[in-house]
Amino acid sequence: AVWVDHATISTIEASAVGIPVVVPDFHGYQHRTKNENGLRIRPGNLDDLIERLEYLITNRNEAVAMGQRGRELVEEELNWDHIVQKILI
Repeated sequence: AVWVDHATISTIEASAVGIPVVVPDFHGYQHRTKNENGLRIRPGNLDDLIERLEYLITNRNEAVAMGQRGRELVEEELNWDHIVQKILI
């Protein structure tokens, strides 16, 4: 799943169902790919986007592994129970 500008909560939803994400390399988005569950692109750089997409297409096993790592990230750190506990503590 690809977001070329601002990432939304749908990046977490994509990770939750095991889809690798491609997000812009903006400050604050590092947590969206912190489990090596996706790739970051330089905003506005079409060549960067093409390179990342080609990588995912030609490396199917790694794309599947990224999806699995994304699912793990959501289950362990980005689920609502975990978020609520961080806020309450």
